[in-house]
Amino acid sequence: MMMMTQFNNEKRGDLYNNRLFSSLLSQKGLTITQIHHIKENVLLLETDKDKKILKGFRSKRELFFQFYFINTLNRRSPDSFIAFEYFPDGNIFFKYNHRYWGLMTFVNGEQLHFAKKQDQRDAFYAVRHFHKMNQGMEAIQNTRYYIGLIEHYESRLRFFTQAVPYLPDQSRGMFNEILNWGNYSLTLLSQEPIKEMEAQAIQELHWIHGDLADHNFIRSHDKQVFLIDFDLVAIAPQPYDDLQLSHRILVNNGWDIQELLTCIPTLEHLLCERWFLCALLFPNDLIREWKHWFNGRLQINKQSLLEYSERQFTLRSPVVREIIHMLD
Repeated sequence: MMMMTQFNNEKRGDLYNNRLFSSLLSQKGLTITQIHHIKENVLLLETDKDKKILKGFRSKRELFFQFYFINTLNRRSPDSFIAFEYFPDGNIFFKYNHRYWGLMTFVNGEQLHFAKKQDQRDAFYAVRHFHKMNQGMEAIQNTRYYIGLIEHYESRLRFFTQAVPYLPDQSRGMFNEILNWGNYSLTLLSQEPIKEMEAQAIQELHWIHGDLADHNFIRSHDKQVFLIDFDLVAIAPQPYDDLQLSHRILVNNGWDIQELLTCIPTLEHLLCERWFLCALLFPNDLIREWKHWFNGRLQINKQSLLEYSERQFTLRSPVVREIIHMLD
């Protein structure tokens, strides 16, 4: 499982607050023996009976939407998704520290790693199952509609354009080439039927997960793979998930498209679609890492991130040239 930090290792002020927190949980009918921190607003509760996950949301609407969405998926495909539960007192949530906290089933297991071929395949089929189960699911209040692929890439590219002057001078040529890739990708995408695809997804109620990092897949001890963390779920063309997953896997396999197809042959039809190739050109992974670093979300020093970028740039460059040749 993910690294867990016990609350009782924190400073005294936090410990006092967590005693209050435990008291609130007790009022909800849970007898807490220990609380562990998994990540921001996600806690593991050990109770006198079993373990639970506690997740905090910024609003009741967000919590109610996820409660509805995930539990609807589970009604369509029982035990395929990690469900929200009612608290023992019969309520869905409680409020603490400006967050609305919901209770989820705990699944003991390990996260996937996209450097492993079996994990790549398992992730792909978990996403396929998710797509199949959400077809036609009705939109409710607080449903997210994807901002749009072109708009998303334009936003990323604007950030990177503004960031380049603050990046190391010795790598300015590489960063300018990354900008060129992004601009060329957007130029080509503007000529593709992206808006029509997105309008059709809204009409037919197609949903995407939107955050297909390997840590959002868990393989349980009985070998079942669960897709988790639906914070970015939205109505959008489902191949957008395939695009993101392909990007994530290619970063881990050295940008070897043939190896990707050997592992997941059913992606071949997408690699024959012009819009998909245009989108693969966009250096989303490289820009994302620098954006996270500037925002303080990536705990790595600048030199290490620069070395990572140089490796990825070197591996990706011949693939970019090949795709451009295919598109010309």
